[in-house]
Amino acid sequence: MSFRLWQCGIGIAVLACTTGTAYAVGFDRDDFIVSSGFNAGFAVYDRDFTYKGELGDLPFSGGFGMDFDHDGRLVVRGILSDTRVRQITVVEPDGSLATNQPEFVTSPPGGLDLKVAPNGNYLIAGQDASFGEPNGLLEIEPDGTVVRQFGGGDYEGVAVLPDGTVLGGGGSFAGFLRAFDPATGDEVYSLEEFTGPRAQTGPFFDEGQRGANSMTYSHTTNTVLMADRLSGRIYERNVDGSFVRAFDLPEDANFVPIFSLMGVTRGPGGDVFAVIDRQIVRWSAYGDWIETIDAPDLGTVYSWNIVWAGNAPGLTFLEGDYDGDGLVSQGDLNLVLLHWGDGVVPDGWVAPDVFDGSMSQNELNAVLLNWGNDVAAGPPTVPEPAAAPAAALGLVAALTWRRQRSH
Repeated sequence: MSFRLWQCGIGIAVLACTTGTAYAVGFDRDDFIVSSGFNAGFAVYDRDFTYKGELGDLPFSGGFGMDFDHDGRLVVRGILSDTRVRQITVVEPDGSLATNQPEFVTSPPGGLDLKVAPNGNYLIAGQDASFGEPNGLLEIEPDGTVVRQFGGGDYEGVAVLPDGTVLGGGGSFAGFLRAFDPATGDEVYSLEEFTGPRAQTGPFFDEGQRGANSMTYSHTTNTVLMADRLSGRIYERNVDGSFVRAFDLPEDANFVPIFSLMGVTRGPGGDVFAVIDRQIVRWSAYGDWIETIDAPDLGTVYSWNIVWAGNAPGLTFLEGDYDGDGLVSQGDLNLVLLHWGDGVVPDGWVAPDVFDGSMSQNELNAVLLNWGNDVAAGPPTVPEPAAAPAAALGLVAALTWRRQRSH
């Protein structure tokens, strides 16, 4: 028997007796963090989606935008349960609150998405000035100081490219995708095609996309994933806005238009994960549905966002774990050998920052010298020579010879 803290609709905290066990936990490099919309806080799952507990001791009943800063900490745009005011909070990997917190709060609805820019500042989507909110996209410093506003209008989704370019997406009440220069705030390009006064009346550009409620940039593919809670699809687009593919929900998904499908992330092995109403849907990197995972620990109201801690820049990278599954093993070796000599980051590679521009001996050495190391087992150890697959060396030689013969 244990007790779990829940928040009721009138803002009174109550203790509910449960038969399960609730833990206040931090997050590891291989964990997923999922936020509920209003009443169940933030759930931490391992890579197999085994529930680990509630994240830390946050002052929120739920949250929208989440991203990782350069120190590997989680930056959350949460909802204060008693007033529904949005507030930004920084959470350490051990689940504790960071010492210095931003002094920046907004009244509802206050937009949705949040991303951390390359310069360490926060980018937040401002939803609608008619609600008394600052509209457009805002850039704020970690202490809460507003730096600039990008554009104006109804924004819900925001993403940031490695060069700092800011992408903003219209959501439920306006459909568009706009890119901004991070230094000047000027618009670089805009994609929009209104077929009515609101996005609900039709798509705003190709392939039927009607909103971009949550967005995330993927280093491994140099593309942007967007959750569209109106059409019920995940869209993948190039950084210039051109269409790559769509990820369709299975027929049995708990999808409710407008209220579901708010968050999307790239996870282990390059797979794509989206959160809907107490479910997590998983696709391959190529758009093939893999599984739908029931997540009752997310509470009774819509789930809003999902992030994978493997994307956190400040957390320790296990050398040789190129597919991001937490273990240096056959999957990593396959990535190296099947793309031997290639000059681009292959699909399924989750460590773009350690790719030196050519799949070669450096990558192979990292796999062989760390063979069998596990991210959960602590500091890596050098394996015995017999533990490394010696056959890989012969295969490399054959691949090199064949490539030389073909030139």
